[in-house]
Amino acid sequence: MQASRVAAAVAVNLEIVFIINYRRAVGLANLGYYYCMNPNHLNVTRLAERHAAHTVLQASAWVLRFAEMIPKQKAALNLARAEVLDVALGQALDIAAGQVLDLAAGSGRHSRALAAMGYAMLAVDRDLDEFVAPPPGVTLFKADLELNPWPFANQQFAGVVVTNYLYRPLLPFIVAAVAPGGILIYETFAIGNEQFGRPSRAEFLLQPEELLDAVRGELQVIAYENMFIKEPKPATVQRIAAIRKNCDSN
Repeated sequence: MQASRVAAAVAVNLEIVFIINYRRAVGLANLGYYYCMNPNHLNVTRLAERHAAHTVLQASAWVLRFAEMIPKQKAALNLARAEVLDVALGQALDIAAGQVLDLAAGSGRHSRALAAMGYAMLAVDRDLDEFVAPPPGVTLFKADLELNPWPFANQQFAGVVVTNYLYRPLLPFIVAAVAPGGILIYETFAIGNEQFGRPSRAEFLLQPEELLDAVRGELQVIAYENMFIKEPKPATVQRIAAIRKNCDSN
């Protein structure tokens, strides 16, 4: 087998990458990819449909575009180990300065990508089964935010990342969670997506300019789009990047 020892396949609109060489696997992981070491024993379609942790999903281009605007602080960069906490067990969170909140993290594509960039990540989801083997610098926090109170009252983050998730009662809390100098990076489906498939219910689709309305008076918008995209699958999305100015800034 030559130097190219990576076999790639596409299934259910997801890019699946099988890694045979371990060092190449680590390299792709650092770019925000997930990997599996033995493609010969995998049911590719089943993995893709479940968005399993061994499925390879590239981090959102929108998130990566603005990720480097998240301020880094020494306290956050010193978080070297992975932890798993559960709000149902009453386990307390110690939010470090400079930490980044990955809300509805799923299998962790953005937490992995940003952790590889040097950020300390707090990955929150009601189901963490798909987030296998969190890398150093990632804390997993199991919490159903739609059934339980917002667990980050009076706590703020250097960055807040949300993709492919919408629960409108949380929008004010998400915006308030951005620390001075921090950034909100949000991307999810919008009205018009129903013609392409799921999600199709209005409760999961943003209305025109809804994200602009959500941050108005709180954050300064640096980029906003409401548009049709072809990749990774046809969809209508709305996305925003917005910062909270430092109190001492002009």
